[in-house]
Amino acid sequence: MKRVSLGGAWASVHVGAGIRDMLKSCLDHGFTGIVPAPALRPLDWRGVAAELRDLPFEIPAIRVEDPRNPENEGLGSAVEGDWERFVARVEAAAALGRRLDCSLLILEAPRGSEDEIEAEGGRERLLEICCRNLHELARRLPEYGLALTEAEGALCDPEALELIFCDLSRYAIGYWHHPALAAKICGESAENPGERLEKLRKFLVGCDLTDFSGGRVDALPGTGGVDYGLLAPYMRGLRLRLPTVLEPDPETSWEDLRQVRSFLEKHGL
Repeated sequence: MKRVSLGGAWASVHVGAGIRDMLKSCLDHGFTGIVPAPALRPLDWRGVAAELRDLPFEIPAIRVEDPRNPENEGLGSAVEGDWERFVARVEAAAALGRRLDCSLLILEAPRGSEDEIEAEGGRERLLEICCRNLHELARRLPEYGLALTEAEGALCDPEALELIFCDLSRYAIGYWHHPALAAKICGESAENPGERLEKLRKFLVGCDLTDFSGGRVDALPGTGGVDYGLLAPYMRGLRLRLPTVLEPDPETSWEDLRQVRSFLEKHGL
């Protein structure tokens, strides 16, 4: 089964005549689910839950953060007020997961300023804070899997992520790949995108479908520098087919999505 979902922010703008019609349009265009995320105009998720009872549609994961408007505090924060606000967002996502029968939450890797990370011992401190915070979340929400993804200004090189996953191997914590951000990071360093995927493949639980073009990390697949020929085998050949999500700009049309779906089909996604 090809598992390609649409982002909740896009879906909330294109709900049109009603939730059922929108979900059927998603299916007609080759999309099998929706990944909720914080949005200015959230969907009626109670209505979505009702429609899921008799439609072949899934909610494979839920984003804790709005990918276009991320908060500063998060897994890398040791400030009490920041941490409490972050936990409240995680628990809100978990509550939505219970309603939608979804048990995977997507979290952004720990953020830190360049000065903080490059200061003596800064990288180690940020990793320690992140592992401590993830341990706390995993204990609070034992019924959920947690997926770390790349983020702007975050400590998310393969070595750091591998250290986090290995340190917390007793918990269901995995890697949600963001190919456009990975392409941007690799372009700014000597890192190779293929090496990142190969190093973290055993932790993979899902993937965004984005492209990197004109400095943007939310371009449509096939319009930028991401090598989908390289990416696709990792998403369809490791174990069971892993969930993927397209998080397009809300102004993206159904026709644009049809073309993107055709591009993804060429790569077996």
